Amino acid sequence: MRRVTLIAALALGAVACQKPEYLEMQPKEHVFKGIGDEMWWKAIPKSRRGKSFQKQQGQVSWKTSDAKVAIVDEVGKVHSVGPGQATVTATLGELKAEARVEVVTVGKLAVTPTELSLEARGEPQPLTITVFDYLGRELKDRMPLVRCEDEDVCRISNLGVHPVDPGETVVAVSAEGQRAEVKITVVPAEGK
Repeated sequence: MRRVTLIAALALGAVACQKPEYLEMQPKEHVFKGIGDEMWWKAIPKSRRGKSFQKQQGQVSWKTSDAKVAIVDEVGKVHSVGPGQATVTATLGELKAEARVEVVTVGKLAVTPTELSLEARGEPQPLTITVFDYLGRELKDRMPLVRCEDEDVCRISNLGVHPVDPGETVVAVSAEGQRAEVKITVVPAEGK
């Protein structure tokens, strides 16, 4: 009986002595699509056999490699603050885990043509608008705002710029603080 008690005590002691051997970071990477977004990260302390140490999760400390891109609070909530890439690091004693973060913002708008001369009440003319991120990569998931500054001269639809009455104005294209303009001149219709 004594021997069984000793074996049981040793087995319990071995289980009690287990400690985390690594941190499992969730997620391993994330792309924010703008400034002011936020997301929770988890760093789960685990043994090599996959046992989780949930009670120690609250002891994890957090930091980012670039506070101009993303910041993280003491419980793993990451906030996007500017364009770029950063690394979120979770630490528990000697254990560390990292995740990659990228914040993608609009860096530039390209609009063609840059000038249009149209005939009053004529056919609409299309604009080609391309949105680029801070690294010059095309963003197909961003919808810019397009408006004619003087709707007595032109109007905007999905077909393009509709000339209304003679005059000059600009079509303003904007997205996430970036702006481009197209100069619009509407001339009287010929023969009218």
